[in-house]
Amino acid sequence: MTDIQAAIGVEQLKKLDGFCQARRANFKTWISGFKEYEDYFILPKGTQGSDPAWFAFPVTVKETAGFSRTELTNYLSENMIETRNLFGGNLLRQPAYLNIEHHKNRY
Repeated sequence: MTDIQAAIGVEQLKKLDGFCQARRANFKTWISGFKEYEDYFILPKGTQGSDPAWFAFPVTVKETAGFSRTELTNYLSENMIETRNLFGGNLLRQPAYLNIEHHKNRY
């Protein structure tokens, strides 16, 4: 099974540039659509000097929005739009992990 998975991975790598271009184009479309709602949402942006190929469009509801994340996701779900609650990136920069002991790997 591992050989088949490796072969599929090699074929997918050939499409990587196209995948990245499509993800960046999708992200630009989403940013454009959300721009007028910045009073309600914290819009995502890449780290300075990066050019991410976003896998999804992260939406963060501001505390002052007048609605909660749960209310938003319920509304979207009722209108046949799927959502996933997640966090990611450098987990050590997430508020829940700021004060934990950790070490940095040297690569």
